Amino acid sequence: MKKVKLILLVFTLVFASCTKEKIQKELPKPIYVGCKTNYIDYLPDSSFLMPVLSNKIYLLDLDQDSQNDSRIECENYHVSYGPHTYDEYNIDIEGINNVQFVVSYNKKIVNGSFINENLPYSSSLKIHKSGPGGISPYAIEEGFIGFRKFINGSYFYGWMKVKLGFSNNLIIYDLAISTCENASIKVGYHR
Repeated sequence: MKKVKLILLVFTLVFASCTKEKIQKELPKPIYVGCKTNYIDYLPDSSFLMPVLSNKIYLLDLDQDSQNDSRIECENYHVSYGPHTYDEYNIDIEGINNVQFVVSYNKKIVNGSFINENLPYSSSLKIHKSGPGGISPYAIEEGFIGFRKFINGSYFYGWMKVKLGFSNNLIIYDLAISTCENASIKVGYHR
């Protein structure tokens, strides 16, 4: 009887250790890789001024790699509607060097949301337009713009905090871009 109990005990221990080993092989411990962000805080805040009756083009390097990634165009011109003449203002941002912007369709990108592959993107984005009909519904008065940059077969996601200032100029407070390939970035996060 002692032999049977001893054999059962050994069998139980061997089976338990095999089962434990099998479970550990099926469910490996997660490996956490620290994704860093390249963060730029513009001090003073970077202001792209609206010209008087002309257009002005600004170039912006989003990831500080010495290559311009975006083209910001600010336009101001007179438009005639019947006997009246109005000033019209446009601010457009265009991606260059494989940069695209999140198209939010009147939904604001908010602090704490994520910029990733699940969002719609476009190579250009109308940030602001105002004229005789007022400010367009897609204007970003203050908030975030999401973007992604395609480098060597992978996307790097980022965000920038912007505001329309007095006189329809665009102010960029800060921006961040992830250093990890194809990894989401949390809006407002920059550590």
